[in-house]
Amino acid sequence: MTTEEFLNAYNSGVRDFSCVDLHSADLHGRDLSGVCFYSVCLENANLRGAKLANADFRNANLVDVDFSNAKIEDANFYEADLNGAYFVYAELSKVVFSCAGMSDVNLRWSKMFDLDFSNADLTGADLRWAKFYDTDM
Repeated sequence: MTTEEFLNAYNSGVRDFSCVDLHSADLHGRDLSGVCFYSVCLENANLRGAKLANADFRNANLVDVDFSNAKIEDANFYEADLNGAYFVYAELSKVVFSCAGMSDVNLRWSKMFDLDFSNADLTGADLRWAKFYDTDM
C-alpha cells in the first residue's frame, strides 16, 4: 500500500490496516488517532510529530521508525519490534511497550507518563534526559 492510498483510506474513515506494508511511509505530522497497525510493516517510516491516540501497534515491525516529537496516548506496542526507533522529544502517556523489542531505541528528552515496559528489551536504549512518571520498567 502506498502512503497516498493509506491516507485516502484513513481520511475516508478506515481505521484497520492490519498486516499492511507501509515500509518507509512518510506520515509526519499526521493525526492518526484510532489507527490499527496490528502486524503492520512501518520499517524506516517517518511519524515525526504525529498524533497517535488510541493506536494499536501490536506485533508491528517498527524498526528505525522516527516518532520524534510525536504525541502518543493510550497506545499499545505489545510485542512490537521497535529496535532503533527514535522517540526524541516525544510525549507518551498510558502506553504499553510490554514484551517489545526496543534495543538501541532513542528516548532522549521524551516525557513518559504511566508507561509499561515490562519484559521489554531495552538493551542499548538511550534514556538520557528522559522524564519518567508512574512508569513500570
